[in-house]
Amino acid sequence: MLKCWLDEKLASGDVETRVPICQLGDSKRRYEFSFLSRTRKIAVSYTANRANLSDEKFDILRTNSSGIQLLYFTDAANTGTHGQYPEYLQKIQKRKGYCLLLDVNSPSYEQARLYAVFYAQDCDGLWQEVRFASGLLADFGITEGGQLLYKNIPLPVLLSEKKDAFSEQLKREQARREAARRQYEEQLKQLEHERRERQALQKKQAMEKLVREKEAAALRARQKRQDELSAKDLSALLDRSQTEVIDSNGVQWLKCHYCGAVGNANTFFSRGHGSFINHGICRACWGRGHKYIR
Repeated sequence: MLKCWLDEKLASGDVETRVPICQLGDSKRRYEFSFLSRTRKIAVSYTANRANLSDEKFDILRTNSSGIQLLYFTDAANTGTHGQYPEYLQKIQKRKGYCLLLDVNSPSYEQARLYAVFYAQDCDGLWQEVRFASGLLADFGITEGGQLLYKNIPLPVLLSEKKDAFSEQLKREQARREAARRQYEEQLKQLEHERRERQALQKKQAMEKLVREKEAAALRARQKRQDELSAKDLSALLDRSQTEVIDSNGVQWLKCHYCGAVGNANTFFSRGHGSFINHGICRACWGRGHKYIR
């Protein structure tokens, strides 16, 4: 396919196949150019297996090319990175700026395809294969100086445009992620602020509850003291009064003749008369056998 392509694009009539480099330089290594046009000074190195893309081969081919423009092609089966560093294809990219992948699925030259790609890292640090020219092999041309064209546009121009677009895409993605990160941090701050507000409210409520409990306890203590004082006053009143002591509900109050307990008449089993009109016998003393007031 590459021989047909070179014959068509160069129209030099002198494209040789498998030319040993020792014919052009002083190297004794058994490397060779896949194709060579001596008149146009253009050579092609095609490698089917990327494992054969050695630095030694590249260096020897370059050193012994004697001013010949050298093009590197490899098979499209080597495409894809799966996010990993493309170690072998990077050797081509470092020398030419991009890689050429030949895709041959039929014996027809008209159906052969060529992909021009470069490799770059995305926002996650994963390596991506980016195509900047993709089409039929016949759509690619060669200038007098050995520069490749795609539909009459130099590949370096297409490469520069695609790299700029890829860079802009990375910047947009980084800006989007940065905005998402800031939004996430703001959400965390808001959640933390709300948590602290809840804690402060809970603490305030707990303090208010504690204050209410203390106030209620103090009120009960005051009420108890007042009740004790009232009971003492009522007990003295019941001892000295010569008439029944009646409360606002019309209930008579009595003092136990034996234990001194004070209560309304409904809690007593018996009540006295005469000088003991405000005395009686409470339930407890009645149970202890005190039946009469003496």
